[in-house]
Amino acid sequence: RISLSANPSHLEIVDPVVLGKTKAVQFHLEDMSMKRAVPLLIHGDASFAAEGIVAETLELSQLPQYTVGGTVHIVINNQIGFTTPMGQGRSSVHCTNMAKVIQAPIFHVNGDDVMAVYAVCQLAAEFRQKFNKDVVVDIVCYRKYGHSSLEDPLISQPLLYHAIKKHPSVLEIYTNNLIEKGIITADESDKLNASVWQKYNDEYDKAGNHSTQASEWLAANWQGSALGEMLASRAYNQTGVRKHVLLEVGGKLCEYPDDFKLHPEV
Repeated sequence: RISLSANPSHLEIVDPVVLGKTKAVQFHLEDMSMKRAVPLLIHGDASFAAEGIVAETLELSQLPQYTVGGTVHIVINNQIGFTTPMGQGRSSVHCTNMAKVIQAPIFHVNGDDVMAVYAVCQLAAEFRQKFNKDVVVDIVCYRKYGHSSLEDPLISQPLLYHAIKKHPSVLEIYTNNLIEKGIITADESDKLNASVWQKYNDEYDKAGNHSTQASEWLAANWQGSALGEMLASRAYNQTGVRKHVLLEVGGKLCEYPDDFKLHPEV
């Protein structure tokens, strides 16, 4: 089962939220080995290096009361962040150097090499499950279009984006490689490509009729009136206690035995 956390536009702020939800799932599953629920965080290269919350999350990740048994970090490294070349956006050589603070293994892999990315991601998952430690996969790739519809990267990075424009896509490279090796034919590739797109379109059409359950409110339909409606339909449990009980408990909290020597500062 995959649960996708709602991520606001502020970069990386969702990281500790995902870890907190993972911790909660592990608690309710009584998952002492921390292998049944695994957090997967997907980062951008510039935000992984620059957002302080990444460093905070990594620093806390090994503490006994905080750890979730390791996180798999996937960095989509387009080498330019939003508009800034690597040498002008950070001091470290690699965008993933922050992970060295917890001695997490870091795998750098060419995004154009599909099978290499697959192999490294498989290795990262196995490492996490065996050692219960964080692991980082740095997929070195490129951003084909601008950061937004209003941005033309050819203005700020003309040489890079002329090269990118001529560069074949990952799908083209992988397909041509399979055809050259005789694993599939061009006709089989076209049919497979069409079937995958059809599946995506079918799922997209189904999404419009999806009915959100109250139990999903943290993972799916969580905004505004939708949240209020779901909470209103939940069973209400009376959890209050009577005033005299609270007064008794409060008083007892302030008492200690006559023969007990209390620390003066306490």
